Order: sequence, then structure tokens, then C-alpha cells
Amino acid sequence: MTQKDYLKQLEEALDALDPQDKDELMADFKEHFDIGLSEGKSEKDIIDSLGPVDDLVQSLDLKRLETQRQDTHDFRKTFNTKIERVIIDGVHANVTIIASQDDQTHIDYEVSKRILGKLSTDVTTRQEGNTLLVAVTNANRLFWHNVDPIDLNLLLPKNLIELVCKTASGDIRIDDFVVEHLDIHSMSGDIGVDDLKAKAIKVVGVSSDIDFTKVTGDIQIKTVSGDINIFEHVGDACNIETVSGDIEYDGTAKQMRVNTTSGDGSLKASDIEALNINTVSGDYELELDIANKGFSIAFISNSGSLSIGDAEYDTPRHNQTITIGDGTSKVNLKSISGDFEIE
Repeated sequence: MTQKDYLKQLEEALDALDPQDKDELMADFKEHFDIGLSEGKSEKDIIDSLGPVDDLVQSLDLKRLETQRQDTHDFRKTFNTKIERVIIDGVHANVTIIASQDDQTHIDYEVSKRILGKLSTDVTTRQEGNTLLVAVTNANRLFWHNVDPIDLNLLLPKNLIELVCKTASGDIRIDDFVVEHLDIHSMSGDIGVDDLKAKAIKVVGVSSDIDFTKVTGDIQIKTVSGDINIFEHVGDACNIETVSGDIEYDGTAKQMRVNTTSGDGSLKASDIEALNINTVSGDYELELDIANKGFSIAFISNSGSLSIGDAEYDTPRHNQTITIGDGTSKVNLKSISGDFEIE
């Protein structure tokens, strides 16, 4: 069977649908074939993955279209009971979290504009004691790349003990919030946090750009290629591990550790007491208030250079320790070819 034959059978099987819905759904399936072919799959491979037309139509649960036509939201729910922990699995959803004004929990999401998204996406909630679990689910995993991201909005009580948010491709946004422990995981979605107070913040990403502004709490970030920007941080510790992402930091961290391969960095940390940077080729500008504090700076590099104020230290393949003042604050810098500039 060819793509043309399969789509013709599918169109006939969808005759009972509203004509507009039918046209949109057929366009989505045509795109599904186009994407598969662009990825090197054959028409037979795609048809085999979809299965018989009758089974495919049954799996779509077309009755959902009538329900969703009556409301602009697929889902809206309020929890009046006390919630202390929230765990979110957003998958491809764009997740927005803000503080609730009535100390209750409110959840809603916008329906996908595409027919295949309406038929494929759902949100489930389950409360276990004081823990709320929110999950975006997809009944037809074959079509995830055909589905537009949905907007999942959560108004949560402040002062949660724990907030965990995971997405695959969706963005995560948190504004004006208080939580003891924040844990964020994302594959390719961007992460933005503004005006957050926490004890501990952990972020794990793959290609996510990360932007923090006015964030209180100890920070731990691990990503592969995303850029990391942290401004107005208030906390004792900040640990960052990335491969090729650039890093910009401005805050009060006393303990800071950075591991990177090729990303460049600009760090403003005038309260620093212990700083460790390990890079291969990344160049770093460090604003550490050396004019008013004592430092012991250990520098190891193959071909990189170190400048402290107007002084240059470019001795390849040689370990150096430079003491400034009483040497109280410890700075360890390692690179293969990356340069360091300290002010």
C-alpha cells in the first residue's frame, strides 16, 4: 500500500467528521508522512507504524472533538486541600508556575489548536496525601512531533516543601514563588525563573537555555549546550556544569564551582571565598573585588593565560600560585587553552 492509498482510506473512514475537522486532521496526517520521509523512513515504514486504518481511527477517540468544541480549555481544576509537594511531568507542554493568591492550587491548560493535538493530549492529576502529581499524557506517541506544545498553567501555594518540574521539549517559567526545594529537568525546553526564594535549586538540562533573575538559594546546574544566565543571585553556593554553553553570573555566592569544555564565562562574585573553574578552551572574565580582598590563586594551563589587574601570567604547562593580600579566598583555575582575566 502506498501513502496515497492509505490516506484515501483514512479520508473515507473520517467521513462522519465535521468537514473542517476532517480537512485539518488529514493535513496533520499528511505532515506526519512528510516528517517521516524527511527522516529517511519509507512509506511502508510509516504505514506499518500507524497500523490498519480502522484501528488508527478507533485509537483517536473522535468523540473528544465534540467535548472540546464546547470549551476553550481541555482542563481546569482547583484543589482546596493542603498541598506541600507538587510533581509535574510536562512532556511537550510549556509550563508556567506562579504563586496562588488564595493559597489554593489551580491548574488549567489551553487546548492545542491542531486537531491531532486535541485528540492526543490530556492532563491527569492525582493527589497522594499532601503531594500533587500532574502529568501531561499522550494517547498516541506516534504523533508527538505533530502536536503543538500546550500551555500548562499552575497557580500554586507559596511555601511548598518541594516542587519538581520535568519537560521534554516544553519551556518552563516560574515567577514570584517560594519553595524549599526546586528540582527542574528539561531536554530541550528553555528555563526561566524570576523572583524565587528557595533553600536549594537543582536544574538538569540538555540543550536548555537557563535564565535566573532575583533568585535566592543554593544553585546546582548541569546542562550540555544551553547558555546559563544568573543575575541578582542571593545564596552561599553555585555549582555549574556544562559542555558548550556560555555562563554569566552576578551574585553573592561564597562557594562556586564551574566545569565546562568550550563555553565562555563572565562571573561577578565579590563575596567569593572558594572558586574552582575547570575548562578546556573557555575564556573567563572574573570580577572578584581583588582590590579589597585577599586571594590565593592557583593557575594551571597548557597554553592559556592569566591576567590579574595589569599583571600578566602566561607560563604554559606550569603551575602557579599567586597570593594577594592575606590569601584568605581560594581560587583554583584550570584550562587547556582557556584564558582567565581577574579584576
